[in-house]
Amino acid sequence: MADFFVLATAGSQRQLKVLAEAVTDRARLDGRRKPTRTEGEPESGWILADFDDVVVHVFDAQHRAYYDLEGLWSEAALVARMP
Repeated sequence: MADFFVLATAGSQRQLKVLAEAVTDRARLDGRRKPTRTEGEPESGWILADFDDVVVHVFDAQHRAYYDLEGLWSEAALVARMP
C-alpha cells in the first residue's frame, strides 16, 4: 500500500508523456529513486509510476473523470492541491 497518491491531469498526449517523464526524472535526480514499475502509454490516457510508497497517476481529463480516484479515496487526508 502506498503512503501517497499523486494525481495530475495533462492537456494532451504529448503533455501526458512529458509530465510522466518529468516525474521519474526528478525522482531520480533529487531522491536517487527509480519507479519499481511504470504502466500505460500516452495513447491510453493514463500513465502510472509506482515508487512503492508514492504512486503517481498522470491522466488526460477524460480518464481522470472516469476513474475518479479522488472519489474512491475521498476519506483519505488531502495533503496538497495545486490549481
